[in-house]
Amino acid sequence: MTTAPLHLLQRWFVSVVTHDGPLEEALAAAELGPALGVTCGAELSRVLTAGSRLGPLERMAVYHGGYRARLVECLADDYPAVVHALGEDAFGDVASSYITRCPSRSPNLNAFGRFFPQHLEQQAGDAFLADLARLEWALVEAVHAEPGHSWQGDLTALPPEAWAGLRLAPQPSLRIILARYPVDAYYQAFRDDAAPPRPERAPSATAVVRRDDRVWRIRIEEATAPLLERLAGGMPLGEALAETEALLADAEGAPLSPDVVLRAFREWVRLGLFAGLASGVSSRDRG
Repeated sequence: MTTAPLHLLQRWFVSVVTHDGPLEEALAAAELGPALGVTCGAELSRVLTAGSRLGPLERMAVYHGGYRARLVECLADDYPAVVHALGEDAFGDVASSYITRCPSRSPNLNAFGRFFPQHLEQQAGDAFLADLARLEWALVEAVHAEPGHSWQGDLTALPPEAWAGLRLAPQPSLRIILARYPVDAYYQAFRDDAAPPRPERAPSATAVVRRDDRVWRIRIEEATAPLLERLAGGMPLGEALAETEALLADAEGAPLSPDVVLRAFREWVRLGLFAGLASGVSSRDRG
């Protein structure tokens, strides 16, 4: 058996276990392998003992295969609707390529899948799957977000001249998903065990927020969704309204009337999407 320092053995072990190729290839590629005298399976007895039923190579294979299998399992737990849409085998292939591209860097796996929606967009080139994954990741983030207080104020009680500079503080768990497909409807059908087919392309907007111990998905009207997204990002009300109006004009949509805006605000407040408000100046006024 080797007398190498423990920290070198640990580095070598991690490099072999996390290698994305076959075990023999991993052993040959490990940087510290030559220093430890281990470059193939036949030499593993220099650093690993045999068990009662498994030899050194078989014992190492358990860890080498189990590492990636556990990460695939973690992704499947965060993205069950994507698993349904792709099928288990295809999901396993995409998940494996994600693990290679975005290896785990933390002992805590809560945030491991945060780049999976971008991976589906860039590597798989699938806008529907990417949007569906963004919704599912918003649900994951809402579960782990800090708790927040639901503001129940009334904007109509404020003087009109104060509106333009108002900033609304969103709930820490609030996420806005502007999607190219009706992903919330698909997700609900999946939750209802309806085995939904892949939907046709159609824009949708969904707010995700946690209230107490429950996570809610709230469908938002397409016309007001850009406004909510900008307000949740900290933009002053005046700027958010101006940008939303510009977007609607570019899309040849009807402008937002004051009644529509007030109705949307009342609904968002009722649903507890905001934690409070503060006045401020717009970015155009800061010089």
